[in-house]
Amino acid sequence: MLSPAALHSTVYAAVLRDALARNRGFSWTLQGESMCPTLPPGCVVTIQPLQTPRLGDIVVFSQGDRLLAHRLVRRRGDGWICQGDARRTPDGLITREHIIGRVVEARWGERVIWAAPESAPTRYRWILRYHLLRAFRLFRRLHREIIVPWKRPSF
Repeated sequence: MLSPAALHSTVYAAVLRDALARNRGFSWTLQGESMCPTLPPGCVVTIQPLQTPRLGDIVVFSQGDRLLAHRLVRRRGDGWICQGDARRTPDGLITREHIIGRVVEARWGERVIWAAPESAPTRYRWILRYHLLRAFRLFRRLHREIIVPWKRPSF
């Protein structure tokens, strides 16, 4: 099997899209910790074609020179906002063309440790987390830009 490290992500993404267009899934070993605790590093995920993206889906997409597996947490215009379960900030806006496929299963050795579809409460817990973190970032910015300067005495 080809590894993402062996090829530039655009070439690798094209190979993966071709495999998915032929209705074949593929497996990929995750390397980072951005999807913990749902998908730990070193687990092998199975990716299938994605017909209709839904909030809460874990998708594989290309961003710059990397392939990422993150969760769709918000719909925005023609695109989606993705965020890793262990990350505090979201990725930038991605479009349908960036999305390669949907993660349907994760294995650790022979044991299945995660399978799609997740229950609605689990999916929406991660979406709620995104919105709470977003509100916190907005509050913190407003506090720094408006409240703190307003309270400072002028001499």
